[in-house]
Amino acid sequence: MTNCAASDVMPDALPSSIDRAWQARCALHDEAAGVDASQDAYRIFHGHHDGLRGLDIDRLGTSCLVSLKQGLSRYVDAIVMGIASCHGFERIVLRMHARHNPNPRPLSITTLQGEAPQGPIEVRDNGMRFVIDLEADANPGLFLDARPARRWLLGHSRGRRVLNLFAFTGSLGVAAAVGGAASVTHVDWNWSSLAVAQANHAINGVPIEERDLMRGDLYYHLPRAAKAGKSFDAIILDPPPEMPRSKRGHARGQDYPRLTRLATSLLAPGAWLLCFFHGYEMTRKTFEDQVLEASRCDLEVLWRGTSGDDFPEHDPEKKLRLTVFQRPQG
Repeated sequence: MTNCAASDVMPDALPSSIDRAWQARCALHDEAAGVDASQDAYRIFHGHHDGLRGLDIDRLGTSCLVSLKQGLSRYVDAIVMGIASCHGFERIVLRMHARHNPNPRPLSITTLQGEAPQGPIEVRDNGMRFVIDLEADANPGLFLDARPARRWLLGHSRGRRVLNLFAFTGSLGVAAAVGGAASVTHVDWNWSSLAVAQANHAINGVPIEERDLMRGDLYYHLPRAAKAGKSFDAIILDPPPEMPRSKRGHARGQDYPRLTRLATSLLAPGAWLLCFFHGYEMTRKTFEDQVLEASRCDLEVLWRGTSGDDFPEHDPEKKLRLTVFQRPQG
């Protein structure tokens, strides 16, 4: 794969770039070579690294989701041609985004090929099933770059009481539940996301009760839980890249110093804390130092990970960074 700027790729060359990106991900889709058919949610084409800055293409089951920056509409026909040469998707959906707007909400959503989606669809990730909404205002319901985190959770959650903070649609907590967690509690601001989390639990055969789906402000709930003497054997901390303003003041970035103090007050001996570091303005080491300095208990790094090979970057600090900290026993 080549690292090209958008101006280096003309529309007539884009189908070949898409095909190269597809072939580079054969480990995810080549069932003839023994690839597990239980994985059909991943990134096909990743922006400038695969040939066109401002373009991302994701496989979501039998559908293909194209995210394109405004001003690149001249590439649409070439994108459809390139996708068709790779795989026979039932539909191709285009989400057009503002050129210089970090807000994930698209300007428009258009079905380019096939029938428009009639409600949510299901996709498969690491052998699990998740509900996706191709016409959602923001993320369709599954962060694809977090696939390695879900895989890690499948193997490290057995018997643990898991607290999933900033749960969104619950994929991380579902992975913990499928991996044998003793219990999972999701906390998020958005009830509609938690409703999807409940559906994701159900379709994976790990039902969850409504009392374990908590809607509200973490800055309020976590101190109350600590005061009540609650503790957890595992906490997943995945704050958004920029925390929204709350009644307790405006946070900067992911607000790890304050969130770490709150989360580690709930860690039982031997428990682990899985952190997602999104902000590119800081290195992994800076983020990790924030966690270690703010912790209310001793922590040791247990595991480090990042997004999968379908999110290639020359600079590892431009990828999702995952770190698991563990509190020693005793």
